Amino acid sequence: MTNECNIYIGYVIYDCMCLMLGAIDMRKKASDEDARVIAAAAEPALSSLRPNILVVADEVSDRTEKAIAAFTVVSKLYSSGCLAEVCKIWITSLPTKDAIKYTGKAFKALIAAFATDGAAMIGVILVELATFPELIEDSITCKDCCYA
Repeated sequence: MTNECNIYIGYVIYDCMCLMLGAIDMRKKASDEDARVIAAAAEPALSSLRPNILVVADEVSDRTEKAIAAFTVVSKLYSSGCLAEVCKIWITSLPTKDAIKYTGKAFKALIAAFATDGAAMIGVILVELATFPELIEDSITCKDCCYA
């Protein structure tokens, strides 16, 4: 994949982390370098993310499908063994005050999400998608650049 493609995939992953952790206001703090580093950390999972990115980018997909796809992105990171590193990079990309706030939240949210098979977390993501267009916009850009 190209360096540009990795940046776009990194932004999609960053967006999914924001949704999982209830940190949609943190998205505006992300840089291309943050996205690139996150994509590099997620390398073991990158090929498995494509179907989920395409679901989010598809205008025919409803919000529930998009929420499930966003949760599945994080689940794929977990099952590929790279979620801890991605989460660490995501947190270190934040200003110190926010990093402290979301470190504790991240642990609790991720444990709760995977302990309940994601049902509650998908509901949270579904609600947050209403005010978080970045995931859809970044997924469309990623689809156009990486999967066209």
